Amino acid sequence: MTKTAAKYSTLGEFLLEEGYLKRSDYEKALKRQWEKGGTLEENLVDLGLLSEDDLIKLLVKYFGVHYLDLSRLEIDPEAVYHIPLRVALTFKAIAVRKSKNSLAVAMANPLDAMALSEIKKVTDLRIYPFVSRISDIEKAISSIYSKNLDKRAREDFVISPRIPRDEGMNLDGFIEDDSNSLALSMAKSFIEGKDVKYLAIVGEPGTGKTHILQGIAGALEENNEPFEYLSVPILTLTAEGQRSNALALLEALEGKTLLLDDFDAIGESRASQSFLSLLLDRALRDGRKVALATSKPLKNIESLDPSLRARVSGFVVAQLGSPSAELKKKLLEKLLGKNKLAEDIENLIARNTSSNLREIFAIAQQLKALSRNGEVEITLGLVEQILSNFR
Repeated sequence: MTKTAAKYSTLGEFLLEEGYLKRSDYEKALKRQWEKGGTLEENLVDLGLLSEDDLIKLLVKYFGVHYLDLSRLEIDPEAVYHIPLRVALTFKAIAVRKSKNSLAVAMANPLDAMALSEIKKVTDLRIYPFVSRISDIEKAISSIYSKNLDKRAREDFVISPRIPRDEGMNLDGFIEDDSNSLALSMAKSFIEGKDVKYLAIVGEPGTGKTHILQGIAGALEENNEPFEYLSVPILTLTAEGQRSNALALLEALEGKTLLLDDFDAIGESRASQSFLSLLLDRALRDGRKVALATSKPLKNIESLDPSLRARVSGFVVAQLGSPSAELKKKLLEKLLGKNKLAEDIENLIARNTSSNLREIFAIAQQLKALSRNGEVEITLGLVEQILSNFR
């Protein structure tokens, strides 16, 4: 990083103060970002205020980042899935290589602290960020994540956006406290199909949305109730990429309860939104149950068009709050099993982790690995060192 760049904490500040961007244009990009979503860089490029190549040149010249030409790079599909699609779409980032404990990630803006923080939350690998063209990243995301979505038999359409059922995620094993008891109660009512037929599970990343949705899937499976548990962004990518088979996909979902994960990552594509509107129309018309999980309240998902927004406005909202310290300790104890921790160490972990319970899973995994052979003593100092990776 040059001395010039070192003065600035963000790319936007650098562009503005160094004269690469007029304040009026900067504010226009911020306004569009607020209204449409996406990253600042993405909106700058979309508005024609900065070209992709100019953005890359500035990042390389002044900030010392390295450029990856994704159009000439063979991306390792095993590396890609270390970053969930929701995070990849939100921050325009895609993992391209994994080597031992390291993950190389192509990003629209490798300086984006929030993006790096979110990526670190979903993987315990060391992140090495590179800059790539936004258009190449978007093309790679669409191609790799949906690579196998077009596989179908000659006669039968195969529903490929299914999410695998995790046998470990069930409602009986869900740790309950004041932050999630109401959502858990609503989930059970949804399973019974009495008072709640249309359910929106809302909560910050890592607060248990997917666990509840997976638990619902397990209960429906036990009840022999036909259902499909689907990823919304991959579902809509499938529909958009296979428009000639969209009707076959809709017909394949007929008569089934729908469980839709990552609803807030739907994107702005008109074709995608139209497909999901039609899917919900059919479900509501036929009286089928629908449950969805979203990190944003439905009213705050800016990308929803009026038609789709109207269809989800009647959903019962099950809000998940921040997990308590006591819940974190119970989860930690459950994950560690026989590997008991001293109470002061449990308290230290509970106090110094965020509301994202994935941090507890990652810490438990590290502690189990360290204590497996009995040669490493789990001390406060060691745990503080582990916790520093999450701050």
